[in-house]
Amino acid sequence: MTAPRGKIMSPTYGTVRQTLKFGSLLVALAGELRAQPAASAAPTAALSWMVEGGASYSTPFVEDGNGVFARAGVGPYLRIGASRGIFSRTRATAGLRADAAALRLRSSASAWRAGTTRRLDVHAGLEVDVTPRVTALAGLLGARASGPDDVIPFRTHRGALWTWGMEAGAVIPVDRRRRTAITVVGEATRMAAQPSENPRLAGGAIGRVRIGVRHALR
Repeated sequence: MTAPRGKIMSPTYGTVRQTLKFGSLLVALAGELRAQPAASAAPTAALSWMVEGGASYSTPFVEDGNGVFARAGVGPYLRIGASRGIFSRTRATAGLRADAAALRLRSSASAWRAGTTRRLDVHAGLEVDVTPRVTALAGLLGARASGPDDVIPFRTHRGALWTWGMEAGAVIPVDRRRRTAITVVGEATRMAAQPSENPRLAGGAIGRVRIGVRHALR
């Protein structure tokens, strides 16, 4: 009889479709950079600081091989970031983001809470004003996720593990000065295999959607 084998769950189709547009967006960003004349560069532009808060929702982290799924529920996030204009419509961005959510386990017969999962990530990318009312963004991130050390996928790493991934989305200003905006971002992160787990966990991708409000401080 074959032993059960756990697996890191893959994101749902909608999240995959959103995030895998990353490559085409990078192509568009590259075209934007090539199209900008050198005179439009703004190397002396001041840093613009911003804060952002909202809610995030992720696809299941893992299925343990016995039909039990672990996932984070809907939870709040807070981001502090900075941007600097590099061309007339293009900005380089970077930031630090933290989120927390209840860790929920579900089987075919029941569902229960198993503590709290937290994540801290560092990210960097580009933003391009594609229309006067819509800004596209794309970036890369590295994150440290933590949770109860008696629940997969956190058991092997004493309650914490590292992931990396990419994100893409849109920023929609809601005021004339463009200081306040709604953000909608899709993300896919890679979680490595855990061969020492029993059953062994195969590596995979986790999807996440964030909806928030951003405010520029200066």
